[in-house]
Amino acid sequence: MRGVYAAVCFGVDDPKGICGQIPVLYVSADRKIVDQRSIRIFLKQKLHAGHMPQEIHFITEIPRNAVGKVDKKALEALWSTNCNA
Repeated sequence: MRGVYAAVCFGVDDPKGICGQIPVLYVSADRKIVDQRSIRIFLKQKLHAGHMPQEIHFITEIPRNAVGKVDKKALEALWSTNCNA
């Protein structure tokens, strides 16, 4: 998608305790071009409704480990911070 530099979606425990886990999307993007609405429209064309992220969070950069892979622990910590804020 134009304007998106990187994105990662992963499951987190449902704060409401209804679904077990919910998909959450973290996006690094040019905010002048991309907003939550445009991402949802794009994903709606690509994903089954059950796979749609329930939350979308914009971050400056997707955290990566020393090898260059997505640092899931850093994202989970970021989620915990946002979720409990």
